[in-house]
Amino acid sequence: MDAVFLHSGWRTGSTYVWNKFRRLRSCLAFYEPFNDLLGSMTPVGVLMTSRHDTALRHSDLDLPYFHEYLPLLGQKGLPLFRDEFVCRDYFVAGEKLPEQLQYLESLLALADKARKTPVLGCVRSLGRVGWFKRELKGANIVLIRSPFSQWVSGQKLAADGGYRFFDPVHFLILSQARGSEPAIEHARHHRIPRYETLTSNAGRLMLADTVAIAPPAVRFGVFASVYFLSMMAALPHADLVVDVDRLTSDAGYRADRSAEIRRLTGCDLDFSDARTPRYEADAVPPEVADALKSISGAIATGVDRLWDDRSCGVPAAAAAARATIAAKFVDDCKLMNGTR
Repeated sequence: MDAVFLHSGWRTGSTYVWNKFRRLRSCLAFYEPFNDLLGSMTPVGVLMTSRHDTALRHSDLDLPYFHEYLPLLGQKGLPLFRDEFVCRDYFVAGEKLPEQLQYLESLLALADKARKTPVLGCVRSLGRVGWFKRELKGANIVLIRSPFSQWVSGQKLAADGGYRFFDPVHFLILSQARGSEPAIEHARHHRIPRYETLTSNAGRLMLADTVAIAPPAVRFGVFASVYFLSMMAALPHADLVVDVDRLTSDAGYRADRSAEIRRLTGCDLDFSDARTPRYEADAVPPEVADALKSISGAIATGVDRLWDDRSCGVPAAAAAARATIAAKFVDDCKLMNGTR
């Protein structure tokens, strides 16, 4: 059976969409196949990640996050998992990556053995959707959310729930990801040192002080860089784009996306309970709102080298991808200004 690949960033409603597939008896849904925890996770660890935490807004999960991996786990994680999957190969779309292919094919084979549709819910794959499209048979669905609300959600998760992964992982991507010269330029712009030869955990430790002292506007800027570069890489290869903000606010759009998913995958999903919040200017310091407006203008024009079309691997689709991204930033600015 053809696979379903969900590609998204963190705090985009991706677990909500992934869980819709997971609840179908016809699907075997794998959670975050590039999550670094899988490199060392044990069966006991799978049970320990069963968290019904209101801060994560994942309280409706019926099984532990990584339950589907249990048949493949060894004494020290998944045998085919490699650390470079986590961040270093984030933007690598033009290479064969045989170890990555072998690893993902092992997940697809497990689903095939169970005679189910494999669903991979990825949050580290936006930069390599082109690789998925070329190397694996299936439907590539890209989720996109308001960048401002996505970032605020990450900040609230850290402040209210103690989950402080959101900012560090975006710094880590710019520090370690290879395969994108624009990503290296963005890292240089933000004064993020490059640690592409280190493991993801070592890189995270090396960046800890850099992240800790970064003011909110800088942290938002780093996130915006990864958002822009990721979507420029992903959108041209998407079989379907799902705007999770519209999934919440527009009943007609919900029906349309459900119909398109049914057409692509044969899976019938009900999004009538979609609830992804939007945040306004009072959720952040004024300098973050100013950064949003500045970056929004730069993306819309594409004149600034940091925000031009070079990060898109399909030149003919670059302008359309940038326009989609710009529209999300502009909509956030309108919401802040009260003109939306």
